[in-house]
Amino acid sequence: MRSIAKSTRPYDKDDERDLVWAEAHESLADLFWTRRNQMNWGAAWPHYQQALDWWAGQREIDHARDRYLKIVFKAAEPPRPNEYYFYTYYGNYIPLNVLENALKISTSDNDRAHLHFLIAMTMRYTSGDWETRLLKNSRKVKLVTTIRRSNKSSKSSGPASASASRTSSCPIQNFSLL
Repeated sequence: MRSIAKSTRPYDKDDERDLVWAEAHESLADLFWTRRNQMNWGAAWPHYQQALDWWAGQREIDHARDRYLKIVFKAAEPPRPNEYYFYTYYGNYIPLNVLENALKISTSDNDRAHLHFLIAMTMRYTSGDWETRLLKNSRKVKLVTTIRRSNKSSKSSGPASASASRTSSCPIQNFSLL
């Protein structure tokens, strides 16, 4: 493990990174994510991300696509899921931009369907359930409406009251979010 970690450290510049560097990062990520009784997503993801970034910049399109998708699918599922496992169960969600990039480069219908599922589950995990999203959006709408009403009333009352409104309390301070 120390030799793998050493092989990834000295390459601070993008032009010094090579296949060995990318594979070392993927191996470190696998060490943290796929090892028995480990499953440390927080330690694994930065290494997966480095490897994905490297593969995204390669010119050999077919090989890079295969490796990129392989890493995404490997990161999305632990090596030994139990019968109750679902994507994000262990807090392992892949950022939407990575999943959207994978969707853009995927060529098979099966990969696209799998990626659509991962995107939906990531959105669900990061945004909450439907009711929570509706509640958040309704709060935002109420806040924007309150601010607009406040702005309209301060504009209609003219410049004389503008100096008075600067000293009065902000309408947002009186706004309650339930």
